[in-house]
Amino acid sequence: MRALLPLRMLAVILIRNFAFSLIVFLVSYSMFLAGLVLFIEGLYVGFSVSLISRDLIVVIALLPHGIIEVLGYSLFALAGIKYHGGGNYARILVLGASVIVVAAFIETFISVSIARRLVGMFCV
Repeated sequence: MRALLPLRMLAVILIRNFAFSLIVFLVSYSMFLAGLVLFIEGLYVGFSVSLISRDLIVVIALLPHGIIEVLGYSLFALAGIKYHGGGNYARILVLGASVIVVAAFIETFISVSIARRLVGMFCV
């Protein structure tokens, strides 16, 4: 399988992350629903990682962008709660989108590099 070019990979990551962010925004009628969606995403990531590898290497590669990505999703959830409650949500939504973009750049250009180096160091 041929590796994705960085800009194509960035586009795929941005589309996936914004699609999930939109879902989080739309279903965030309450803190409970927002938390539930974020919890399910965490389960999905954790289950996927456990299928790929039981090594700490994968977690180390996910951390640089993962923490920022979760912050972006949380901001979308907060914006959704404010939107459904009739509050001012635009600034939070823009901040969440900015954070998602930053996380995608980190995932594309830093996390992948870290993963390649770690795999090269420990799996040779």
